[in-house]
Amino acid sequence: MGRFDISLKTLAESSPMTLLRQFGHVPIPPGTKVMPVDRELVMAIKTVDHAFLLENADDRWLEHFEAETSLSSADLVQIARRATLLAIKNDAPVWTTVVLLSRRHAPANLPDCVVEERGSIAVTARPRFIRLWEVHPEPVLAEIPIEALPIIGGMRATRAQLGEAMQRLTEVRDRELRSRLFSELATWASLNYNEIEINEIRARSRMTFEELFLMSPFSEMLLKEAQEKAQREGLREGRQEGRQEGRQEGLQEGQIEGARSSLLSLADIRFPGLITAADVEPITDLDTIGRIFRALAIASDRDAANAAVQELRASHS
Repeated sequence: MGRFDISLKTLAESSPMTLLRQFGHVPIPPGTKVMPVDRELVMAIKTVDHAFLLENADDRWLEHFEAETSLSSADLVQIARRATLLAIKNDAPVWTTVVLLSRRHAPANLPDCVVEERGSIAVTARPRFIRLWEVHPEPVLAEIPIEALPIIGGMRATRAQLGEAMQRLTEVRDRELRSRLFSELATWASLNYNEIEINEIRARSRMTFEELFLMSPFSEMLLKEAQEKAQREGLREGRQEGRQEGRQEGLQEGQIEGARSSLLSLADIRFPGLITAADVEPITDLDTIGRIFRALAIASDRDAANAAVQELRASHS
């Protein structure tokens, strides 16, 4: 409003309670604190997974994609917030698509819309949901770049399509790249319970189950998470104890807790329900956790995994 805003601005700065009593949304109860808020709307950086601006002679819009292994109501609110900020930043309509990656962790029911209300403000989003394991790859199979081809393992591919994808992978000359791509393909198949696919992948790749899963990005992620958790726990325990022994004990406990978490994550991916947090809580040494992790990684099927876990439990008891 320029100079016409001066009086209101002066009132807001010199007597905010008067402004609130005159124009506020509700009566101000006695004892309420009034604290001016920074007027600069600079927010913490939020990042979307993928977004593309599309333009033609008739229209201009954004396609917004979020990939989720699991999905909670809190996740949906965050997605709605990011989509809103994306629309404001680009001054364009946004169409949001949530791609669910894992059948195992997908919610049974998905909402038609997501609404977050804060006073007179409401953020509403109507994302489209795609279950990756229900998508047929045929329309784009030939177009998928070789380094993205492992995603076929998470889609509703036929045996022939899976075979075509594996044939393309076997033709990769770089051995390290070929092994990594087959490991990723096996990890995708594990996300959606497909033991038949996993066995075919192992046979075509000429890799052991240990190589397939211990060399996969999933295992790398688990190792990194375990290391980070160990460092955090070690520092926290060390600060609490205030001595070198406390730091050492805290670091060891953090390593064990991180290893337990990694073991449960691997079990949930490969053989859901085989072991629980209650099963691993009594195990207090890293060697035993490591042996169970290895057994689950290389097991050819659920029976083999269960037998290995039972054997290790018996030897540890």
